[in-house]
Amino acid sequence: SLAYNWQKGRYARGGSTITQQVVKLLFLDKDKTIMRKIREVSGALLLDLLVDKNTILEWYFNIVDFGSGVYGIEAAAHYYFATPAELLTIPQSILLASVVPSPNRWSGSLRAKELSPTGQQRFLSILTRMRSQGFIDRRQCRIALRTGNFGAPIVGADDSRCE
Repeated sequence: SLAYNWQKGRYARGGSTITQQVVKLLFLDKDKTIMRKIREVSGALLLDLLVDKNTILEWYFNIVDFGSGVYGIEAAAHYYFATPAELLTIPQSILLASVVPSPNRWSGSLRAKELSPTGQQRFLSILTRMRSQGFIDRRQCRIALRTGNFGAPIVGADDSRCE
């Protein structure tokens, strides 16, 4: 991000950790300045000393923007899928996770209930990582491939991704 920003001659892309994002979202303004970045890093170092990573991640998902003015995983689950967060399916969870890096850009697929080709690639990337890291089993992965595009299959995906 630093090299990209230097090349553009402006603050075009962030490079924050989840902890830094929690500090920014909870305590800082949205101005893209060096001073705010220094505060963000300092706050993240302090937060890391005081709170464990699982709690920080929980906080993050309870405050992060999911697009359409929806903040937090519980609100997003209700808004996009009419269900509590604890009852989200694997495909629904992946769909929500896929918008987090840039909710204004990626939440259109959630609103339209149809993944674009790029959205399908993002879905496959997250699903593949979940499977390879052991968060889901082969059966769960196959079901997600067949239902991941709002009940329809992910185009061009085959079961070999789930082995």
